[in-house]
Amino acid sequence: MTEERLSTVVMGKVHIVSNWENQSFEEKILDLMSSGEEYKQRKGRGANKFIWAIGDHLIKEINDEMVIFARLGKINMDFEEAIWDRREKSFKKVSVQEPKALSWSNFIIIPRTQDIIFEEKLPDISIKQFTEIFSYIYRQHFSGDLTSLKIDLMQETQRIFEKLKGFDKILEVQLKVTPSNPEDDPLFKPLDDMLKNSDTNEANLKFKNKDHGLKVEDTIIEQGIALSSAGYGQYTIVAEKDEQVEKIKSKDEIIRSEIDVPDDPEDITRAFYRNYIDFIHRKRDTA
Repeated sequence: MTEERLSTVVMGKVHIVSNWENQSFEEKILDLMSSGEEYKQRKGRGANKFIWAIGDHLIKEINDEMVIFARLGKINMDFEEAIWDRREKSFKKVSVQEPKALSWSNFIIIPRTQDIIFEEKLPDISIKQFTEIFSYIYRQHFSGDLTSLKIDLMQETQRIFEKLKGFDKILEVQLKVTPSNPEDDPLFKPLDDMLKNSDTNEANLKFKNKDHGLKVEDTIIEQGIALSSAGYGQYTIVAEKDEQVEKIKSKDEIIRSEIDVPDDPEDITRAFYRNYIDFIHRKRDTA
């Protein structure tokens, strides 16, 4: 019996953006997961101090669904560590043969739906850092075919709409949305169909009415917020209550779940997948 620990996980959609595709999503992800390549962090906090790699990948079939497990690891570039030398009664630094892994984030990807479930490992690997580094590693690995990857995180759709009902007016809504891959949710189907029928990769939409407020329910605005919440974009909403203005961003409404997981990759895969299925069922029950 392996020891369990509490893990915070988030969910999102993985989007590969390309003008042409010579490989399927599944093929590309498996290629990336198995590469074992190391990448030096060149931007952001920790630039030139860490290298990143994806390792420990495995493939499992759960309920006739292919599930890919791997770990995104953050590794110190400094190959020395501080020790206490008892014999010399001295603190000193010694070289180590292998680089020291500071932390890693376990994740699974479901190729059929392009869903990803990964750990938020604060303070070492934030959600923003995971998504940015994952995208960077993808671009470096596939630098020859000019594709890019992004991860849009999911939110609780109904919770967002309930929150909006508490405001006096919705002043402004900005949306950046992509077509689903594929989903048939009636809440955003008309907008989704419009994006697909026009071969749109990404749409930027802005709605504003500071005098009387915007109508959200049963409009394209509602569809856009729902599409974003399902992992197909981002939104920024400016709302007013009692003459106080508040800005609501999709990145601040991310779904987080706390689950107990062991350290064994196969057990982690099953635990993450169960959490994913529970979320899908909750989403259908509230639709």
